Amino acid sequence: SERLRLSDVLEQALQLLAPRLRSEQVQLHSEIDPQARVLGDAIRLEQVLLNLLNNALDAMVDSEQRVLDVRIVRLGDECRLMVEDSGGGIAEETLGHVFEPFFTTKPVGQGLGLGLAVSYGIVRELGGTLSATNSEHGAVFTLSLPAAP
Repeated sequence: SERLRLSDVLEQALQLLAPRLRSEQVQLHSEIDPQARVLGDAIRLEQVLLNLLNNALDAMVDSEQRVLDVRIVRLGDECRLMVEDSGGGIAEETLGHVFEPFFTTKPVGQGLGLGLAVSYGIVRELGGTLSATNSEHGAVFTLSLPAAP
């Protein structure tokens, strides 16, 4: 694994999603600590971020206000990346299941329910955690990884 700036990996993922952000008129708010570095594999980490960001965009399809809030902070010996959407959140009864394989709240044929399960596995392999909660606007996914020395 290599030393990565989380902001670089995020930038790559956002570049890939730029056309979608534009066409769906999503407001992007970001608060980034450029010094937040982790050990990992850029490709796999980007896969996780793309998954979280695409899910956030999917959640906002029917929202009037589409706001994507992305934050990267370093807290002690860990780095956190948070993705928050304005899609109304995840129902309490499903919150505990979102990382289970084949669990999906998307209409039939629109999601296999594997994205978050695969992402969760990748993050665990990198020594980190992935969790989901709700804010007043929507869902918040938090990716925590050990900070690179």
